Amino acid sequence: MLGLGIIGSRASERLVGAGWNVARWNRTPKGLTGEVSSPEAAVDGASVISIYLKDSPALREVATRIEPFLKPGQTVLNHSTVDLE
Repeated sequence: MLGLGIIGSRASERLVGAGWNVARWNRTPKGLTGEVSSPEAAVDGASVISIYLKDSPALREVATRIEPFLKPGQTVLNHSTVDLE
């Protein structure tokens, strides 16, 4: 889970409550269980990557950082509110 704002933090709590193993990352650490120090660490070994970032610049920055670490078979879900460009 990348982005632990209002929506991302609640979505990650639901997944943890359902028994999922969730690696969480936020630009500003929140102190949640399973929080990791970087988006690269969060995607390492993940089968599903959910992104909840606040805007296009944040999404582009994080997507650029994680792209070299993505593996075949991983699913990336972008839930960020961004423009189509």
